[in-house]
Amino acid sequence: MASPTEEHLAGYISDRLESYLSFYGSNLNKRYIKFYEDIPAPLNKLFAFFHESFNGLLDFLNTKSRPGHYNADQSRMLHELIIDVKIIQSNLIDTQYDFEIDSYYSEVFEICKSFLKTSGGSVIPHNLQQVKIKELNPIFTLKAGLKVQRPNGVFTFPTEEIGAGSYATVYKFTDSLYNKEFAYKKAHPTLEADEKERFYTEFEVMKSLKSPFILEVYTLDKEQNYYVMELADETLEKYIERSPGLENASEKLKFIHQICLALKQVHSKNIFHRDISPKNILIKHFDHINMIKVADFGLVKIPESKLTRFSTEPKGFLNDPYLGFIGFNNYEMHHDTYALTRLIYYIFTGRTDDGIFTNPVFRDFFKKGISFEIEHRYSNIEELESAFFTNVVPSIREFGI
Repeated sequence: MASPTEEHLAGYISDRLESYLSFYGSNLNKRYIKFYEDIPAPLNKLFAFFHESFNGLLDFLNTKSRPGHYNADQSRMLHELIIDVKIIQSNLIDTQYDFEIDSYYSEVFEICKSFLKTSGGSVIPHNLQQVKIKELNPIFTLKAGLKVQRPNGVFTFPTEEIGAGSYATVYKFTDSLYNKEFAYKKAHPTLEADEKERFYTEFEVMKSLKSPFILEVYTLDKEQNYYVMELADETLEKYIERSPGLENASEKLKFIHQICLALKQVHSKNIFHRDISPKNILIKHFDHINMIKVADFGLVKIPESKLTRFSTEPKGFLNDPYLGFIGFNNYEMHHDTYALTRLIYYIFTGRTDDGIFTNPVFRDFFKKGISFEIEHRYSNIEELESAFFTNVVPSIREFGI
């Protein structure tokens, strides 16, 4: 049996969209259309219709008591649209429009199907949880994957999501030309122009930093708003969860040394990372060694840059809380050393508190690094590194943490 042509597929999608808009009297919300601006028409509008409709119906469901009654019209519409979107998804399998539904929403749909009725309304189960409505990111994504322009044509690589943040999602893919796995970071379509500029700046900064301990980036595509980068294996956070306390202490000391080398390279360019955290420090596995890869320069401070939204910029969770008073735009070297001090403590304890110590040398190192009096802190990474490896490391063998 021949595969449907692009014209037939577009016609099928258009017919479904027109029937929904006519039957339900919907006017597509531009905000939802923007979520899918990278999706080919008319599928982008169909996704926008479903997304807006599901959010409205699920939001209404959230207002109802548990147990309680879900109104007949809304119950019937939600049931029908869940069935319809699954049918459309099935019909588009193995085509260029093959798509995935957000995993959380898919679970919600299955739960709803178990109690929704098509007439007379529905009894809401007493244990039904409030639905987390997704209003900032798309709930439909094409399976087609990453499209890459090459001299001999456009190649599409299947992708798998491996992480998501407030302004971008990270995927991995295998490039068949190199037979190698890479990652790519794609900006959310809802970003404003200045936020996209910060995304591009993150790439340019990482491209300029030449260190084996900083995640390498390769190419930036401003049309599709993504950049390709080196694929790491795990975060430092995951590693510490698996190896708590003094377990693998010698390797942890190597990690700290590598992090210091990376940050010294960053500071040599008169740049501050501003988001040092175990989530943004990655680890790459090689045959006989693990290597640190500092990543996520989305909050990087560059001299003379005007990109930062100082009044609303989020702070890394290891950052100096005093930044909330003086402003994130006043971030300086002693704030990076503050965060690094806390990171070192985290590496050996898995904690982010103000420190519980049996080792007086480690305690003094920590207190100096996070001192409220800025002039008492370590003035740069070199000073902090020297204090740690000269004084603290020998004491760990005797006193622990």
